[in-house]
Amino acid sequence: MSKFIGAFARQTQSMDDYRFDLAAEVAAIFADHPALAGNTLFLSTDENQPGNKPLRVHGTLLNVPDDVQPHIESALRGYLGNCRAHDTPKAFFSEALTSDTPDASPFIMNIVVMMATPHSATPEVEAARDIKDFFKLRHETGHILLPLLTENRRERYPLIECLADAYATISTLQKFGNAPEVMDELAKLGASRAMTFISSGIADHLTTSVTAPILDAAMEHDFTTLTPEQMVELARNYAHAYAPKQHHLDAARDTFKPVRQYVDDVEERDEARDLGQLLALTSSTALASGDKFSFCIGAHGFHPMLQGASLGGEKTVISPAMRDKLVDAYIEKAAAFGQLGVMRLFQQNKAETCTVAVVTPLLPAPRAYPLLEALKAP
Repeated sequence: MSKFIGAFARQTQSMDDYRFDLAAEVAAIFADHPALAGNTLFLSTDENQPGNKPLRVHGTLLNVPDDVQPHIESALRGYLGNCRAHDTPKAFFSEALTSDTPDASPFIMNIVVMMATPHSATPEVEAARDIKDFFKLRHETGHILLPLLTENRRERYPLIECLADAYATISTLQKFGNAPEVMDELAKLGASRAMTFISSGIADHLTTSVTAPILDAAMEHDFTTLTPEQMVELARNYAHAYAPKQHHLDAARDTFKPVRQYVDDVEERDEARDLGQLLALTSSTALASGDKFSFCIGAHGFHPMLQGASLGGEKTVISPAMRDKLVDAYIEKAAAFGQLGVMRLFQQNKAETCTVAVVTPLLPAPRAYPLLEALKAP
């Protein structure tokens, strides 16, 4: 267990005692956001296994016009088929206009589908299973609470996912507090988002620049006292302040082109990726970059690997000597860019006092948020 360094460490729900219960969590969401009751359904499968999966429906649709009832039933059958077609954990949000008949009564419903996450024989994976399911549910709920109306793809992504991840991150901190194991899991989720972008160039879920400063704020602000309305407000503020702009994404894609070329070459030869080679290339590319955003994304993506985190089921093994060399290189580069949070992150790693991803914002904040100041721990 990593030693936590911070202004406070309050928990409202211990991770050790917590077991994800979809019915209970859905009830809590409806209680916090009554406007969702009556037009939102949460669909779930009991077990994630091939074949017919029983579907459970949480929630009730109210005031449904008779002429759109058949369209709703058809939509639910479609979602059931989607659940049964996938053998891997999956969650997604959909807003469905249940009738396209010109003279039909309009009715819009929200659908969240939660596939059951399989149990793992690996203790560390199993321990994180419940908090990941909680995060996943809150991410999809965030899409409902924080909609983005534009249909322009460049304007929607990754901002729409930044809104959802910001809400899920804040919700997790509000429920579990800033205990080290909570912060570690949230940091790993951010690292995973970064590595996906680095290795593919796909930025749809590149939310790291938004979730990182939230974790930083959680070191000195008490998120457990946030109200449901404040969580939505704060998520919106963070997402719009820190979501990467197109020029950030273009520069980072150019920076990590060698990594994508390696991945493409391996896939073309139908070979398995060499995790060591992938991480070495990612690290060397980030450290050589003259672009601050690219370096920070690379640093946050790479950092958990120094501690033996797994990527795609494969665990990293880095020698102590190489580990110290990389830590020094990241600290020096972060100092040159003025990224004090990244410096602190790797300094804590070097000192082996903390594995929590403490970061400063990757992008400049346009303004301070009075809400955070009000929550500042004494």
